[in-house]
Amino acid sequence: MIRINKSSANPEILKGAGKKALENLKDQYDLNPESYKKPYHKETNPNRLNFDPGIYGAQEVKEQLKADQFNKCVYCEAIFSHTSPGDVEHFRPKAAVKQGAKGRLEYPGYYWLAYDWDNLFYSCEICNRSWKKNIFPLKEGVERVRDHRSATCEAVEDTLLIHPTLENPEDHITFEGHIPKPRDGSEKGRKSISVLGLKRKDLNDARRECLQNVQLGKILASYIEKTPFSTLSTNEKIELKKAINQQGISDIELEEILVQTLQVAKNGAKSNHPFAGMIRANFPDLPTNAL
Repeated sequence: MIRINKSSANPEILKGAGKKALENLKDQYDLNPESYKKPYHKETNPNRLNFDPGIYGAQEVKEQLKADQFNKCVYCEAIFSHTSPGDVEHFRPKAAVKQGAKGRLEYPGYYWLAYDWDNLFYSCEICNRSWKKNIFPLKEGVERVRDHRSATCEAVEDTLLIHPTLENPEDHITFEGHIPKPRDGSEKGRKSISVLGLKRKDLNDARRECLQNVQLGKILASYIEKTPFSTLSTNEKIELKKAINQQGISDIELEEILVQTLQVAKNGAKSNHPFAGMIRANFPDLPTNAL
């Protein structure tokens, strides 16, 4: 995870249709608050708060979130692909909430934040649907905000999940190679890694490959800085091809690979690259600006 600097201007649909939908939710809740503190049941408790994904999940919302997040999942930093379009994620769950994976669902969720720009992020489907889901842990003994008439969440809730815009995740999570771990024993870092599944195997494998590419690029960069490609001898080019396990390629192809690899090393810690948080932890000397 890295810190996200979100656009300050809310998408128009949230300011229009979202504001109207929010007022409807508040009015609906105020008519019978006690009924929304229990699970929906078509016979014994037929009252249910309904949310419109066509508003918080509108294309303009998605596009602005993806742009703000450099087309990466807000949690795992993987790049979105055409086969995994991602979800608009509610940092504080809108319908119901759990303290932990094995906890019971508590009602209502943070329904009044369903269309709140500050509560919306873009997440890959695995982080959102398979791991975080309705989980939103608070520190032991902290009272959860229960409805729209209570105090502002950030003012009273001490959450154990890192907020991607209000906090710098790098203060809580670092890396040992490609494996995430809490920084200085951070409880918030430990819980965020666990709840979001940041140690899952597919993610570890992808980070390992990314780390190896940056490591290779830095090695090649130090070599090429001393010996520009145009001055390499035939034997030196042969040795380079062996080093990258590409013995059958031409010299032109070798130079192209070197250019690409050097760019990966140069830009790997910048915000618009995958797994930038991991690269920054391993190579604090690399530039971090996005441009």
